[in-house]
Amino acid sequence: MALFKKSLRFRITFLVVLLVLALFIANAVVSTKQAKVKFESLLDEKYVATTEYLSEVVEEWFAENTGVLNAMAAYADSYTGELSGMHPFLAEVADGNEDVTEVYFCDNSGKGAFSSYNPPADFDARTRAWYVGAKEKSGVYFTQPYVDMISGTLCITASLATDKGVAGMDLNLSALTECIPAIEEGYSFVATDENNIVIHKNPDFSLSGETAVTLETAAGGAYLKAMEDDSLFTDYDKTPSYITAEEVEINGWTVALVTPKSSYDAPVKAMVSIFVFLTVLFCIVAAVIVALVSIKITKPIVDMTKQVNKIADDIKAGEGDTTARIVCKSQDEIGRVSEGVNSLMAELDNLIPSAKNASDTVTGRAQDMAQITEQINDAIAGITQAVEDIANGATQQAQDVQAATESVEEIGEVIDSVAETAGT
Repeated sequence: MALFKKSLRFRITFLVVLLVLALFIANAVVSTKQAKVKFESLLDEKYVATTEYLSEVVEEWFAENTGVLNAMAAYADSYTGELSGMHPFLAEVADGNEDVTEVYFCDNSGKGAFSSYNPPADFDARTRAWYVGAKEKSGVYFTQPYVDMISGTLCITASLATDKGVAGMDLNLSALTECIPAIEEGYSFVATDENNIVIHKNPDFSLSGETAVTLETAAGGAYLKAMEDDSLFTDYDKTPSYITAEEVEINGWTVALVTPKSSYDAPVKAMVSIFVFLTVLFCIVAAVIVALVSIKITKPIVDMTKQVNKIADDIKAGEGDTTARIVCKSQDEIGRVSEGVNSLMAELDNLIPSAKNASDTVTGRAQDMAQITEQINDAIAGITQAVEDIANGATQQAQDVQAATESVEEIGEVIDSVAETAGT
C-alpha cells in the first residue's frame, strides 16, 4: 500500500496491468459464452451424424441379410422337388453367411427343411411366432431377440412369407455388435421396436436369457425421457450424459448414442485454459512494457526531484545557492515543469534580497516603535499620577465644601431662632 502511494511507476504499471486483466477477463467471459453455444451446436451435429451413421450400419446389416432371405424365398417359391431336397441349398446359404446360425423353409402345411436342425416328427411351423408373423405381415418380419437354446447365442429371426410357405433365418446379433464401431466419446446401444435393449455397454442391460431390460426400466426410465426431450440424465454409472437416437427404418429398432456431459464441456474448458494462459502471458508482457515505459517517463521526474531536494537541503544547511537551476532535457510536460521550477527559483532569487531589506527596515521600525512606546508608557505613568493627585485634591475640596455647607446651615438655624424670638 505504501509502495502504491509513493511510487508513480508502480501505480502506472499496476493500473495498466489491471486494465489489461479486466479487458481479457471480459473478453474471455463473452467469448466463452459464445463459444460454448457454438461448440454445443457443433457437437450436437457431430453426434447426430454419428448416430445416423450407426443407424445406417445396423440398417445395412439387416438389409444384407434380408437380401439373402429374399433370394432364398424366391428359390423356395420356384422349387418343385421334395421339401427335403432343399437341404443342400439351405446348408450352402448358412455356410456362406457368418451372420446366420440357421436357415429354413416351411411350407403351408407346417413342414420344413433346415440347414442343420433336425426337427421332431410332430414339428409344425404354423405354431411358431416367426411363421405367424410372416404370414400376417407384408414384407420381412423380425421377431424380438432371444437366446438360442442350442447355440446359446443372442439371435433374432427374420422371416418372409411366400405362396408356398415361409422362409426364415436366425441371425446372430453378436455379428451385428461386431459391425458397430467403437465410440471414442461415450457408447452406443441398440433397442428393438418394443424398447427392449439388445446391445449395451453394461452387461446388466444386455439381453440375457428371457430377461430383457427395457428403455422404460433402464436407469429408472431416464433413457426414454432423455430421448424424448434431449434432457440431461444420470446414467447407470452416475455420469451426467445426453442421448442422441435414430430409428432403423427397416425394422423400427433404435440406435442410440450416449455422450457424457464432459464431452460437451471439454472444448470450453480447453478454451478457458488457453484464455487463462494468454491472459497471464499478456499481463506479464504488459507489466514489463509498462514498467520500461514508466521508467523512461519517470526518470526525468526522479532526476528533477533529486536536484530540487539537493538545493533545498543546501539552503537549509546555510550553504544553498539560490542561483542554482534544474537541468532537464525533456521537451514535454516534464520539461515545462522544470522550466516552471527554474522560473520560481529565479523569482525567489530576486525576492530574497528585497525580503532581507524589508526585514532590516521592519527591524529598525520596530526598534523606533519600542522607544516611542517606552516614552508613551512614561508619559502615561505621569499622567496617571497627576490624575491621582487631582482626584485626591478634588476629594479634599469636596470635604471642605461639605463642612462649609453644614456651617451655613447651622447659621441659618440660629438666625431663624433669633427671628422667632424677636417677633415675640
